[in-house]
Amino acid sequence: MFGADEDGTHVGETKGHTHQISCLYFREEYIYSGSVDGDVRVWHVDEDSCVAQLEGHTGSVWSVTANHEFILSAASDLEIRIWSNHLDDGDRFECLKVVRRGHAKTVRAIEYLGLSEFVTGGADGRVLMWS
Repeated sequence: MFGADEDGTHVGETKGHTHQISCLYFREEYIYSGSVDGDVRVWHVDEDSCVAQLEGHTGSVWSVTANHEFILSAASDLEIRIWSNHLDDGDRFECLKVVRRGHAKTVRAIEYLGLSEFVTGGADGRVLMWS
């Protein structure tokens, strides 16, 4: 796809975040982005459009991941947010839960372990598993 001696071809661009983008996650035809502006955005790849802006974090979003049902975000406000991921249901998104316990410093990484379990890593040097 990309050769080491060849330039890549710019095929599209999206605009929306007001500050630097700190993380990206790709799933099917969607890109999930987190930013220093505190927002998570969901982009449709083929349409080069933002289908959702998820607001609520009061600090930089450092990690985002998603499955067919939920979006998880982790931020410097020490919060983990769980959002609905209803891409096939009229593009409805809402914050279902905010986890404010666990890490003593910025939550820097988040990833699914299975359908209902996930793991986080923080600037406090801890890895925590959640159910």
